[in-house]
Amino acid sequence: MLRRFALVLPALIISIFCTLANPEPLPHSSALGASNSKRSDTQISSPSLRISRLRFTPDLDSKTLSLTVDITGGNPANVKIMATASDKGRVVGKCAGNPGVPLSLPIPTPHPWSPSDPHLYHLKVSLLKNGKSIDYVQSYFAMRNVTCETDGKYPRIMLNGRFLFESGVMAQPLSAVSDAKASTDTQIRSELEKVKGLGFNLIRVSGITEPERWYYWADKLGILVWQMIPSVPTGESEDERTYENRIHRMILALGNHPCIIMWSLSSHGAGRNEEKRIVRKIREWDSSRLVDAVNGEADNGLGDVLDVHRASRPIGPLPCDARAVVVGECGSFPTNSTHGETDNESVERTAQNLCRMIRMARYCGEKYGLSGAVFTTDREKFDRLYSPSIGESIRDANLGPIPPDADKNTLFPTSEEYPSLWYYSFVRGSGYWIQPDFNEDMWKRGFGGFGEGYPDADTPWTSPDIWMRRWVNIPDDAPQTLAFRVWHTGDAEIYVNGADAAHVTGDSHGYVIVPMNLSGRYALRAGRDLIAVHCHRTSGKRFIDIGIVAEAN
Repeated sequence: MLRRFALVLPALIISIFCTLANPEPLPHSSALGASNSKRSDTQISSPSLRISRLRFTPDLDSKTLSLTVDITGGNPANVKIMATASDKGRVVGKCAGNPGVPLSLPIPTPHPWSPSDPHLYHLKVSLLKNGKSIDYVQSYFAMRNVTCETDGKYPRIMLNGRFLFESGVMAQPLSAVSDAKASTDTQIRSELEKVKGLGFNLIRVSGITEPERWYYWADKLGILVWQMIPSVPTGESEDERTYENRIHRMILALGNHPCIIMWSLSSHGAGRNEEKRIVRKIREWDSSRLVDAVNGEADNGLGDVLDVHRASRPIGPLPCDARAVVVGECGSFPTNSTHGETDNESVERTAQNLCRMIRMARYCGEKYGLSGAVFTTDREKFDRLYSPSIGESIRDANLGPIPPDADKNTLFPTSEEYPSLWYYSFVRGSGYWIQPDFNEDMWKRGFGGFGEGYPDADTPWTSPDIWMRRWVNIPDDAPQTLAFRVWHTGDAEIYVNGADAAHVTGDSHGYVIVPMNLSGRYALRAGRDLIAVHCHRTSGKRFIDIGIVAEAN
């Protein structure tokens, strides 16, 4: 199922930001004043007639910008609008028409906006009365769209028709800039440049509205934004109407920024009918962006994404409907220190953990349809991640190859660094489940490890027994001597293509190497092979995870 969105920018323009530390005019904002609009002498006879709002809708397919210009004050008789789009000083399109009516501004060769290429067009809009200019404003716009559509296997968030894995951080803890509306232009720009310099392409803004200049620099630098909107108040219908008005005002105030690609509802616990109505309203006000209606809570089936929150591992469920899957919040900055650990060592451990989480999320994006992940930050440590050595490692985790290095000694990895997808069942069922020709379609699918009470248990296992199957590809030059790398709590049997390959008992207390017997090695062949596992645990915590490695000589 395909859902496409054009970019709608229904907001106003104000001049207050011309007084910021950086005098560069702010093209997009929420009201229009005199200091960023110039008026001709003819305005003396009509002092109050002026442009009050611009609304943009870029369309990459038709190569046009739909532009609506609202005016206010004075006598609107004999008034026309003239709009001119330019790119690096060169005029690329013009149009004219009446105020309040959508105009079609041609952009013959649109240059799409993206994090790697945040291309912005300049826009000048003039208000003409009897053929003479009485007011004009300048702004910018971007040609881009955001969609939720399938890539042939999984539904994903697409930017300009292409999948881009979105790796980001939460906005608030970055620095005090996020808490100070009076932050200077230089501070805001520096903070966002640091985030971009670490290889992140996304910031999730939760519970606040950033200064207008913040969104300007996100547009300019090419940073995607998921913007959370206020939570649903409880009470009478008047409160609900006020809440809807607050949402509408936020969309009007911020909807002009191309950096914002998704509106996110905060956790509110309203009934499904109310949630459905609110989502419908948001789409009426802005059909250009995705809507996140879940935000880590129990899935309500609404919106364009399934947003799950994870404590430590950015692994979401497989997409099961037309919605994309994202990990909207993942704890990845540990604050607890180990015994005798110095402050520098703590920062280093934080960076290593973050790099591991980023690579895991990107791997899930490539293999299992995850569209994005947002990592929570520790304010005290975040600024220290920009040192050359640490910052480079984080940037490489975000932008380098996944996996970063081919490990010839690992044929089939465990789920420590990169999650593995298994078929599993808590009931053995009929048939010989260890054989390759067993019909596993009725079994569930989940990520290893499986367990209860362990942070690396990505799929719950609470029953006494679990049966697991996974297909792996063994290379032609696989070593002759192989072993299983296993973490098990309980007794387990491991099979290769139906042949008994290994047995383990008790609790391994971590990953251990278990030799593969001759029966299992002889059954293993180059190409597609089946690994089947049964584990039994009657009490206590449960965990099972398995990989195949070359056995050390």
